[in-house]
Amino acid sequence: PYVSGNLLLTWLDDNHKHTDILINNQDGKLIKAFTHQNESKQYIDFGTFDIEEGYYQVQIVSVDIADNKTALSETILFDRTKPVLQLKGDVTPYLSQLKDPLDIELFVDDRHLKDVAISIGEEVVFQSLIKEPTNIPASIDLKELEDGEFVLNIKVSDQAGNETISTNKIVLDSTPPQLDTESSVWQIGHNQKLTY
Repeated sequence: PYVSGNLLLTWLDDNHKHTDILINNQDGKLIKAFTHQNESKQYIDFGTFDIEEGYYQVQIVSVDIADNKTALSETILFDRTKPVLQLKGDVTPYLSQLKDPLDIELFVDDRHLKDVAISIGEEVVFQSLIKEPTNIPASIDLKELEDGEFVLNIKVSDQAGNETISTNKIVLDSTPPQLDTESSVWQIGHNQKLTY
């Protein structure tokens, strides 16, 4: 598992007595040890520990009132670094959704990438799973959207739940300008007027 902050542990036993939790670094050195009494859920907040990012061994021994024991050992990766998200070029702020798609090129980077998602308003219009640093071209068809102002969110996530979000406003306008020719007066020359 990957952890960016909290790790939730849940034990399912109505007669739970206590749970011992040990956290060791990769070299086997004990970093943190604690015991929890009579609780069915426990949050471990790695953000409060003075530890570096990296792999840790979490050992858990849960004991019930009848002295039944369950032991679990799990390697986790503690990662609180947000992924890198770079837009290549600018997002066009004004678009006619009937003429052209929205073309975006992104560069994403992180040691433990998960996915990238692009949404307009609340609707996800592009999503892709990613595992390594990469350039991502996206061409988004906007023809189904009405004219108006929208928020374009680009979000890249890593396996630990860290996110980087880029927010841009775009205006979709497929309505051509209209001329009011009945009330227009055009100046033609000296003392000459052309009225429509």
